[in-house]
Amino acid sequence: MKSPAQRPRGRPRTFDRAAALQAAVRVFRERGYEGATLSDLQEAMGGISPPSLYAAFGSKEALFEEAVASYVSSTGEAGRCALESTKLTTREAIAEVMHVHVAEITKSGEPHGCMLVLGALNCTSEGADAAKASELLHGLRGQTYRMILQRIRRGVRDGDVPRKTDVESLAMFVCTFVNGMSVQARDGATRAALNATVDRALQVWDAVLAEK
Repeated sequence: MKSPAQRPRGRPRTFDRAAALQAAVRVFRERGYEGATLSDLQEAMGGISPPSLYAAFGSKEALFEEAVASYVSSTGEAGRCALESTKLTTREAIAEVMHVHVAEITKSGEPHGCMLVLGALNCTSEGADAAKASELLHGLRGQTYRMILQRIRRGVRDGDVPRKTDVESLAMFVCTFVNGMSVQARDGATRAALNATVDRALQVWDAVLAEK
């Protein structure tokens, strides 16, 4: 007599963890941490069951953290390379960061806007998990500010940024502008319109440095 076939353990073989993670990235980008319900995530991730979701990612908070890391890895490389380049002037590097950002936040088929800016805007201080999500994104935005600040300081050392420049406020201007474009993209601003706005921002950059 044949023994009954054993049921497979764990997640189904058809479960694609990488694809599920990217689906979660899109949900979090579109709805934020608190706005993305477990049901939303399950449906987007191919109808995964709660036990399978937790087995694969640990928790909603852990899934969000991994989604953010994946997003940063896939969208931030070009900007980081521009800031680290020794072949670009400071202005060229900042211009590249801005234009690359526009391309990322207006990509066809993806939610518009930056996950680091919009991912936790609706989080309340009442929820511990939401507060952690907000803190995570705050920290990453701070890293971006520091990278831009360091690049401008290098520009001062290299001589393409005047020595009397208020580098902190200039870095803050760049970050404020870049983050603001994310909101405009979510509100429907086109890539062409945002790139034109980048050109205006660079004119401001030139005018500020010309005063020094």
